[in-house]
This record gives sequence, structure tokens and C-alpha cells, in this order.
Amino acid sequence: MRQAAQRMALCVALTMVTGGATQGARPAAKKKAAGAVGENAVAERWLQGMTLRQRVAQMVVIRTHGNMASARGREWRNIVRWVRDSQVGGIIVVNRVRRGSVVKAQPYETLQFINRLQRMAKVPLLAGGDFERSVSMRFDGTIQYPHAMAYGAAGRREWSEEFGRITAREARALGFQWVFAPDGDVNSNPDNPIIGIRAFGVDAATVSAHVEAFVRGARSVKPGVLVTVKHFPGHGDTAADSHAGMPVIQRDKARLEALELAPFKAAIAGGVDSVMTAHISLPLVDPSGVPSTISRVVIGEMLKTELGFKGLVTTDAMDMEGLAKEYGSGESSVRAIEAGVDVLLMPRDPDQAIEAVMKAVGAKRLTAARINESARKVLRAKARLGLQRSRLTNGDDIADVTEDEASMAHAQRVADGAVAVLRGEAAKALPAAKGEGTCILALTERRGNGQGAQLADETRARAPLARVVVLDPQMPEAALAEPPAGCEMTVAAAYLGFGGTGRLNPAYTPLLDRLMGAGKPVVLAAVGNPFLVRAYPGAALALTTYSTVPASETALVKVLFGEIQAAGKSFLEKSQ
Repeated sequence: MRQAAQRMALCVALTMVTGGATQGARPAAKKKAAGAVGENAVAERWLQGMTLRQRVAQMVVIRTHGNMASARGREWRNIVRWVRDSQVGGIIVVNRVRRGSVVKAQPYETLQFINRLQRMAKVPLLAGGDFERSVSMRFDGTIQYPHAMAYGAAGRREWSEEFGRITAREARALGFQWVFAPDGDVNSNPDNPIIGIRAFGVDAATVSAHVEAFVRGARSVKPGVLVTVKHFPGHGDTAADSHAGMPVIQRDKARLEALELAPFKAAIAGGVDSVMTAHISLPLVDPSGVPSTISRVVIGEMLKTELGFKGLVTTDAMDMEGLAKEYGSGESSVRAIEAGVDVLLMPRDPDQAIEAVMKAVGAKRLTAARINESARKVLRAKARLGLQRSRLTNGDDIADVTEDEASMAHAQRVADGAVAVLRGEAAKALPAAKGEGTCILALTERRGNGQGAQLADETRARAPLARVVVLDPQMPEAALAEPPAGCEMTVAAAYLGFGGTGRLNPAYTPLLDRLMGAGKPVVLAAVGNPFLVRAYPGAALALTTYSTVPASETALVKVLFGEIQAAGKSFLEKSQ
């Protein structure tokens, strides 16, 4: 009897606890539902106050450079007209290129620029950026984080999640709400000229795990950002650069299911807000051979129906030759919307894009309902981010966020964990740097880009007698022909980012041939793209950092001096 009574009392207590928990959860659920209803009401109010042309314009994101252009110049006049008069939906900040060199934006100037545009916009703008390495991708004076492949090689998912949080915080501090990251491509082709170390790895499992972690981290930050996985349905197996032309991938749907689509499925399952398309052709999937961005099969059927993605679908930059070479701003915009795209990113001529879509509605190629569907999704995203309450950023947190010591430590921790042995036995050859008699050659990608400076400083701090020589391919042939004299051990630190084809500049070939034929120890360190070591089998020991940032240079020096081990994963064998 006593045991039965005790059991009865326990059941009653559990019922009270679980009932209380349920009742406690109901207000939170109701609050969330009420919030969604409120956001939808805001979006609907915005939508009903717009003409059809203005709704089309909400689907357009225009290119800017984030600086205060002259008020009398054409660039600024166009931006004002598109934002204030046409009422485009958003802006993206990209870098200028002057005489072949990238000129990054300045954080405070860009914040003022974005605020100025937000003030003149009738409906708040979405401000976005390609922040694959957080805001350092586009801004000077910010923390430089390693490339994604370094995170994959380090193998710690929690670091990718932390990086997602860092990226969201930095973006919001500078006035941005839309992060065009992470990169969900599986870099299965080592000769890929445009993805490379931008990807988390060369296999679906690694990329999926780190994409999912980044998305989770970035979406956990409040106030939030829109997180975008790219480039659907996968740009990792291309041998051409879609900035210059349209890559054609001869892979069928079964192959995509087995490899390329896995990271996108992981991102969608994790609640990613947006998916960016790729300007690539998949004739075995869509026999029409059109770029995926304007393919109903790839976007409408695969992404939206089969994968069930309900969020924002955005094009990659529409001024890239992979799309623009064949289709003008107008026709490509119409076809992209027909395929199922919601956002037209950087059409070469925004006016032409808007006008073409309007004509397509008049010709019944598109319907007003189809335009409303995408415009409503854009407006709901803005309301969900709270832009109806606060569209301006005060800038007080910029220095606190972009100079955060914990974030700097994070960048170095990832760089240290990523250094990997690609060939040879590290135990026999490391530490390689021993002071006098050691020569370290920095084979940089081009003159004046800053590569090699951190490597030299870190080396000289440890071994003042070590010789560090920074080279660039613009030097005279004679300066690159012969290795320095008196080197008993040479470390050739070869820099290569994600451009090119995984091959070092041929100007360095004679130097490396002589080094490896001299009969003395040579360590080849791929600072960035690991696949360049394939061309130099004569290097008994080959290392890689998977990134070209200063933190990765420091990590390499630590390995060379025996301070840390090269414990990162090698992706070389998997890619081959």
C-alpha cells in the first residue's frame, strides 16, 4: 500500500512538473508566433504601399564600393537614383581594383555610407557582403581570419561555429545584415581556379560538418544576419572560372546527390536563410545547358521542390561573364525569376533588369503574383531582422569587435591547428629552421601585396642569423634564377591563394628546380593552396597552411622552429 501510494504521489508530481513546463513553454511559443505575425504584417504594409515596379526593384541588390563617392559623379548619382527613386531592395559592398590591385574599404567610412543610404531609402535596405573570411574579405584594419580550408583541416567544428558567431557580430557592427557565406562547395577538383581554399575541404563529410556549424553559429547572434550558403548546386568540380566564362560540368544527378548537394542539405536542415546560385552548366542534369542560375530544373525542381528550400534564393553576381556573356541584364533577370530566383544580385544594368521584368509581366512571361511572392520574401526578411525598428548603426562597437583580442586568438588558434604535412616524414626533418645556415625564401604571388612580411618578422624574432628573402615574379629573371649561396637548409614558402589553377607562377620554376637538384635539404611549404606541391616531387618534405593570411605565416614559423606540430589534415590524397 505504501509503495502504491508513493508511486501515485510520484506520478502526480511528474504530471505537475511536465504540465507546468508545458504551460511555461506556451507563452514563449505564443510570443514567437506573435512575432512572426507582426513581422508579416510589417512586410505586408510595405508591400501594399508599393507599385509593381517598386516590388520588382525590391528584388534587386546593386553594387557599391562602400565609400563616399563625389556627389557630382555618375556613380553616386546612380546609387541615389536606384535607392531613393527606384527603391531597390539592397546593396552589396565590393572592392575596387586599381592597376591590378584590390583596394579594400574602410570600416567607418562604409558605415557612414550605408547609414546615409538607409536614411534616403523609403523601405530599409539589406546591406550585404562576401564575408567568407568575415569582414576582412572587404575591409582594411580588421582581423584576418584563415580561409575555410584551414578550418576544415584543423578539424574542430566548434571553431567553425565560433567563426560563424564572429562573422555575424562583425558584419552587424559595420552596418551589414546579409552575409554571403559560408562556401558550401566541395573542392573535389584540385585544379579548380576559383574555389580552392575557399572551400572547407575536398570531401562532402568535412564540408557539410563545417557548413552546418558555421550556419548554426552565425544564426545564433542577435540582432541577426541573413546567412547564405553558396554556390548551388556546387562549384567545386569546375576547371574554369565563372567570372570569366561559363564552366560546364559533365556530372549527372546521381553524382550531385553523392557529393555536391550534401553541404547544401546540411545548411538547409540547419535553417540557412539564403542559397546563392552558381553560373555553371550541368548538361547531364538540365539538357538545355543553360547556367544553373536560370535553370528551372536546378532551381525550381532540385533546390525548391526536392530539397524543400523555402528561403531566399539569390543569384551569384549577375555581372560575371559566366552569365553576362550570353545573356544581357534584362533577359538573364527574367529567366532567373522564371527559374525560381528571388533576388537579382548585381545586375550589370539595374535599370535594364527592372524594365525587362516589367515587360515580361506585361507579356505574361511572368505574373504579378510571381513578383509579389519574391518581393514579400525580401520584405519579410527585413522585418525579421528588425529593420523597421532600427535601420541605422551607430558604429560605437566597430573597434571593440574588429580588434577583439579573443577573435585574434581564435584566428591564430585555427591557423596553428591547420598546418599539415602533405609529403614526407616531419619527425625526421623538423624543426627545419635552426638559425645560421637556414634560408627561408618567400615566393609571393605579386609585388607589394604584403605576403612574406609576417614570415620574415616571425623568423627573425626567433633566429636573427637566419636569411629571409622575399621574392616576387616581377623581379628580373637573373634575380630568380639562382638560390642564395651558403644555404645548408632551405625552406621555400610558396604563396598561392584561390586564384589560378593550383600551380605556382612559372617564374619560380628555374629557382625551385635548382634548389631541389642541389642535393641539400629543401622544405616546400604551400602557403595557401596545398595542391601546388604536386608539381614538385623533389621536395622531400612538403607542408601547407591552407591560407595566406598573416596568422598562417606565423603558424608555419612555429612549425619550422618546432614550437607546435603540423597536426592538420592532408586533403592532397583525397583530392587526387
